[in-house]
Amino acid sequence: MIGAVAFDKLRLAGKQPTSVTQHGSEVNLKRLAKEFATISEAGQRGSNAEADRLTRRMGGTPIPIPRRDKDA
Repeated sequence: MIGAVAFDKLRLAGKQPTSVTQHGSEVNLKRLAKEFATISEAGQRGSNAEADRLTRRMGGTPIPIPRRDKDA
């Protein structure tokens, strides 16, 4: 208990949050899940350009996919 109080005081002194607040709604989470599934499906089809476009539309940065060496 003493440690928890000390930790909270330290966070307050540093003007940092002392608790976690959830701002997402169930509707937003379902929408995001659907968009992530769409991106995943595009990547599984091998359409990396489409997956990159969808990722950028969501405000993200596409992860570069390593190219396979044809001679390997």
